[in-house]
Amino acid sequence: MNTTTAASPMICETRRIEFQAAAIATAIESAGPTMLALPLGVALTGLAILPEIGAVKIIYGASGTTRLITLPELAALLIAYCIDVRIPIPKHARKDLKLRAELASLVFTSALPLTPRPRPKRWRQTPCAKRQVL
Repeated sequence: MNTTTAASPMICETRRIEFQAAAIATAIESAGPTMLALPLGVALTGLAILPEIGAVKIIYGASGTTRLITLPELAALLIAYCIDVRIPIPKHARKDLKLRAELASLVFTSALPLTPRPRPKRWRQTPCAKRQVL
């Protein structure tokens, strides 16, 4: 056993919210023009997740205009969408966005620097005495 303490023991909690392409499109459409600077009333016609460059390509309008949404923009957009639809998000957690070919994942990691102490033995439940039925 190593007696030097390089770091205190930690408890880590990881939570993942996965968005398929259709859910990302819904989040983009509900974001409104201010978040992505898209023209008002323009319909989203296509979406491609591009993990190799770390972006999402959207196609909108009748002319087929394309725009790349970067990871920071997409992360902000998806977090805002989660807040709007009341999906709980931890406030004090590290937030990451992972892209795969078919989905985007918001990953939340919370770390507690100290492990909780075990309960004293007196707190443990003991079997109850048998009740007598009259």
